[in-house]
This record gives sequence, C-alpha cells and structure tokens, in this order.
Amino acid sequence: MSVFRRNRWTREKIIEAIRERGEAGLPLHARAVQADRGSLYTACLKYIGSWDEGLRLAGFDPEKIRYPQANRHPRGYWSREKIMDKIKQLHEAGVPLHTEHMKKTNGKLLAAAEAYFDSWKAALDAVGIDYDSVRRTTEWTRDRALLEILRAYVSGEDLSFDTIRKSRPDLMHAVKRFFESYEAAVEAAGIDYSSVSKLARGGREQVLAEIRWLYEIGADLHRIPRSSNRSLYLRALSHFGSWQAALDAADIETPVNPGLKWGNRIAEIRKRKGISRDQLARLIGHKTDQQVRAIERGIHQRVELSALLKIAEALEEPFEKLFFIKEE
Repeated sequence: MSVFRRNRWTREKIIEAIRERGEAGLPLHARAVQADRGSLYTACLKYIGSWDEGLRLAGFDPEKIRYPQANRHPRGYWSREKIMDKIKQLHEAGVPLHTEHMKKTNGKLLAAAEAYFDSWKAALDAVGIDYDSVRRTTEWTRDRALLEILRAYVSGEDLSFDTIRKSRPDLMHAVKRFFESYEAAVEAAGIDYSSVSKLARGGREQVLAEIRWLYEIGADLHRIPRSSNRSLYLRALSHFGSWQAALDAADIETPVNPGLKWGNRIAEIRKRKGISRDQLARLIGHKTDQQVRAIERGIHQRVELSALLKIAEALEEPFEKLFFIKEE
C-alpha cells in the first residue's frame, strides 16, 4: 500500500485498511504495523481505542494474531506461486525484506520460502529482487542513509523523489525514520535538491506528492515554511500562491497544531495534580525534564508513542483526553 495515498482517517477507513492488510498477507500484530505503517496504528488508537478492538471490528481474532501458532496455515496452503505473490506484495508496499525483519514480522512466509526455494535469497531471485539490495548487513542509521544518497548521486543515478520511492523502498524507509522529508535528507547530504528533482522546477504534482507523503508520515505541516523543507514551501508558493492553497490542492484538511494543544493540556493537568516537570520526567523514565518541557511548549520534533502512553499513565488520564482533542 503506497505511502502516498492520503488518509483522512475514519473508523470505517481504519477497519477497511486493516482488512486490506490482512488480505495482502501483511502481518497484523501491533509491532509490525507500528514499524510498517505507524499512521494506521495511531489512527486506530485515536478513533477506535485499541489495536485489538480494531482487529475485532475487521474480523480478526487478536489472540490468534498475537499467537500465530494457534492459527497456522492448513497443510498445502503454501505453493511456490503463492510465496512469490506474497513477496511481491511486501516489496511493493515498501516493507523491508531482509531476513531479520522477516523473522520478526512474517516468519511463516520466510519458513515457507526456505522450504520451497531452499533459501530466502533463492525466493527473492525467483521474484526478480536483488538479494544484495535488501540484505541488511548493518543497521540503518542516519549516516548510512546519507552515504547511500551520496553514492547514488556520484554514480549518476536518478535521485528524483518518485524514482527513489519506487526503486529504493529500503532507503525511503530510512529517510522516513531519520529525516523530516526526502528533500531534507538530500540537502543534508550536501546535494542541491533542485538539481536532482525532475519536477522541482515546474511540477505541481511533485509538490503535491511530497506534501501528501509528509502528511502520511505525520509531519507537522505547520513547521514546513520555517523548517529544512523551505524549498518545498517556496515551490508551493510558486505553483499555488500560498501554502494553504497547496494543502487544499493536496486535499488535506487545514492542520491544527496538535503539539501546542497537547502541551497546554498536559501542563494544566500536571499542575492541577501538583506534579512537577522533574517528577513527571522520572515517572516516564527520563533523568531530566527536557522532553517534558519540550512537549509542554509544543516545540518537540518527534515523540515516541510509548512516551505519550507513559505520560497519560503517569497523569492517570485517558490517552484520548490528552492527545486527541476535538475542535469545538
């Protein structure tokens, strides 16, 4: 499933997305979904209340998802053709295909591939996927992502956004993890983004594609005009006249600044309960109050979902009350 499909989440869309994921053979346990499509998992918590309940509404048994040995495929389920189809689906969805990730998220497919093809490499070769391009010899890091971009640039490869998205899902996965955007990653590598973007000088669709990708990965669209995505902002002005007009053209609702609302609500409840920032920091496992201070001021860049859950638990408040505030 492409990360460029804009999702204005509703309960119905979340349930349908879970069903589609199951039909595509993608893993449905919480850890895999958070790794591959965090926006779906977060939306499920927001609109449905829990991932287990989302699974139930989509027709899946959470217990069988958590403990797949209780839901093994019947004898004769796998075939060479079915294994190849599943691998293609995962590759097209941008899921990492290195062995370590497959062991954690799709062990049954890995085992079936090794049984029918003798090795995971042979199964990938049969599908036409270069094993060396997906084999993870080292952990992805920010520096490794920059080196990959530089290597491609020096080799004269096409570094345009759409090309890399389609041909290097592993690199795009790393970009999503370590940078605000693909443009920011290219610029951090010391490369002028306009020199590698096919459509940077004249493409409305390129601007819209990048905005939708940022929206999908949960970027704060309020920060774009004054962030490392300044080039995207200027191109949006050139094509659409204003940043808001570009968001409208991308069919994205005007984003509110959730960080500031979170911060105000957390600070209000914390003070009312007589808890200092230092105390709250210790309750969520931090030695200093730096992250709590940043959250309350709405200036944090990225906060792990686990930290937000710990804050809600420490303040003894429902998660939705703190972090999903409806407009009046």
